[in-house]
Amino acid sequence: IQLESFSQGQNSIELANQYAATGEFDKAVVYFEKWYNSDPYNAYPPYLNCLIALKDYDKAEKLIKKQIKKNPAASNLWVDLGNLYEIEGKENEAKQQYEKAIKSLFPDVQQVLSLGTAFVEKRKLNYAEQTYLHGRQLLNGSYPFSFELADVYAQLQLPQKMVDEYLNVLEYNEAYLPNVQAILQNKMAFDLEGGLTDIIRTALLRRVQRGNQKSIYNELLFWLLLQEKDFETAFIQ
Repeated sequence: IQLESFSQGQNSIELANQYAATGEFDKAVVYFEKWYNSDPYNAYPPYLNCLIALKDYDKAEKLIKKQIKKNPAASNLWVDLGNLYEIEGKENEAKQQYEKAIKSLFPDVQQVLSLGTAFVEKRKLNYAEQTYLHGRQLLNGSYPFSFELADVYAQLQLPQKMVDEYLNVLEYNEAYLPNVQAILQNKMAFDLEGGLTDIIRTALLRRVQRGNQKSIYNELLFWLLLQEKDFETAFIQ
C-alpha cells in the first residue's frame, strides 16, 4: 500500500509539472493540490505559481497564510504575500508585508540570507539592500553580508557602493583576498566604459591614506596597478 501511494504521489508531481510546463494550469492545479497535501514544503512554490497563473488570488492568499502558520519564522513567505498583493494592485498592503518581513528578522545569518534572496528573486533590490543592512546591524559584525550587498549594488548599477562592499569584505576577513581579486578582475573585464578601475583605485587609495592598519589594501592596490600594467607606480607602491 505504501509503495502504491508513493507511486501515486510521484504521478501527481509528474502530471502537475507536465501540465504547468505546457501552460494548462487548470489541469495542473488538481495535481498540485494532491502533491501539496502530501508534501507541503516542496509543492508550495509551484502550487502558488499555478494559482497566480490562474488568477485565483483568494486561494493563493489562503495558501500563503497557511504556509506562514506552519512556519512563522520563514520571513520570505511575507515576500510571497507582498508580491501577491502587488499583482492585485494593492501597493500599500504589499509595502506593509515587505516591511513586516524585514522587521521580523532575528540575528540569524540563514534567515537574513533567505529573505534577501527572496527579495532579489522578485527584483525588489531596495528591500534586499534594507534586509542585508538590517541583518548586519542585528549580527553586530559577526557576519557583514558584504558579498550579498555588493551583488545588490551591482544589479542596481551603483559601482561605488559595490566596490566599498568588496573592500569591506577584507576588513571582515583578509582570507577573502583571492575571491575579491577574482570578482574585481571579472567586473573590470566586462566594464566597457572603463570607469570601474578608477573607482577601485580611488577607494583603495582612500583606505590606504586613512592610515588604515590593514596592509591588505596596499596589497590589493599593488595588484590593481599590475592589472593596469602601471609598473612604475606599482614599483613605488
